[in-house]
Amino acid sequence: MNESRVAVVVLSCGDDRALHGLAQALDDVTPMIEMIDENALLLPMRGPTRYFGGEDKVARRIVDAAAVIGIDDVSVGVGSSRLAARLAADRGGVCIVPDARHRSFLAAQPVTVLQSRAHVDADVVSLLFRLGLGTLGAVAGVDRTTLADRFGPDGEAVHVLATGGELHPVCAEAAPTQCFVESHHDEPLVDTARVAHAAGELATRMVCELSPRGLVACRVIATFTTEHDETCSRVWYHPHGFTESMLGERLRWQVEKWLDDGLTAGVAHASIDVQTTQPHRTTQLGLWGEHGEADRAAWAAVARLVSLVGDAVRVPEWHGGRDPMKQFALVPAGRVDLRDVDAARQRVTPGEVHPRDWTGDIAGIVPTVPVEPCREVDVVDAAGHRVVVTGRHLFSSQPAFIVDGVRRHGIVSCFGPWPVEERWWDTARRRRVARMQCLVDIDNRRTAWLLVSEYRSWWLVGVHG
Repeated sequence: MNESRVAVVVLSCGDDRALHGLAQALDDVTPMIEMIDENALLLPMRGPTRYFGGEDKVARRIVDAAAVIGIDDVSVGVGSSRLAARLAADRGGVCIVPDARHRSFLAAQPVTVLQSRAHVDADVVSLLFRLGLGTLGAVAGVDRTTLADRFGPDGEAVHVLATGGELHPVCAEAAPTQCFVESHHDEPLVDTARVAHAAGELATRMVCELSPRGLVACRVIATFTTEHDETCSRVWYHPHGFTESMLGERLRWQVEKWLDDGLTAGVAHASIDVQTTQPHRTTQLGLWGEHGEADRAAWAAVARLVSLVGDAVRVPEWHGGRDPMKQFALVPAGRVDLRDVDAARQRVTPGEVHPRDWTGDIAGIVPTVPVEPCREVDVVDAAGHRVVVTGRHLFSSQPAFIVDGVRRHGIVSCFGPWPVEERWWDTARRRRVARMQCLVDIDNRRTAWLLVSEYRSWWLVGVHG
């Protein structure tokens, strides 16, 4: 049997408390459980398979353990790599991919799984698709050196994953320590917020120790111990390495769920054991070098808030695309790298990255107030006939009124339609719409609206301030 075989367990409910409970229930199967994300965990199969007598028996034991603690919507995938096992688990139930079918199973998968299941950059995945490499098999057929020349480190990573390899080996037992940080608390911590803050500080110390060596941690063992020797130990993994905010957010989640179970004493010791590292992907600093004190103070403040309230702390993130209402999204601050210079510039100066000179762009500034969720309205002409956008991208008649529920608003002037065809090459995600800006008269007050026509229906998506 392949020594690197792994099982990925996925909870379709996405309940992090249930995932924590399942991880505890599986401690007697193997102690080296990797936490992958909010609804999935990974188990090395070398030890459990030999002890319990086969992969199917281990998978059944996992399902039974989940049922005992009240979890019914669990799926288990077994494969020869993290990616293969996760894709097998996504099929539902118990799915075991034998070694002999490992390559063919991956080859049939769409290239988009690299983004959703392996954290490959969305731009890289999109370009691979547009180059005609729509499956992992097609990517694997390209020479590794060619991909590395075109995409750099991302190209090498993509080729490794597509051919069934691992970016980092799966460890069935603790590996030699590459970095170790710990904290002792003479006055044990009993408050969840204080423990989470201490965990965040420990993550910061780890990053500070690795940074001068040009390394980031990809796999760590985080352990918290109380005065009465109650212990919670978890293995955390990220293929591209943890920032202090990313790891701090995961440690906060770990201690919150553990402390909520009820302990007999406060936390007296905490440690992070770095098992796997990789070179840090450096970024070009500005003309005058380092970040300023104000930047560092802001990062510390955000990290403190994240340790207290978690995902409620959000920052804007540039997603791009031609839809002005979706170019930015609010994402949890603990899951992004706030020190990324390019991403930070996009958050505060979107005009530098927003393409203005293309035919599908709307006139003037984008709406200042998005309508969430979008509201369906009717656009009619002076005779009361419904206005649609023809195949030649023209109005069927001149828009005169907007019917919003029981109210009817006169259109003072309108601009458009501006047609947009997105992802025409993707049969599952292609989208064809037309936009219209209009000045409407609402109770003798003029307001600018942005409307979108899709599938011969009109939707109000934004209001200009």
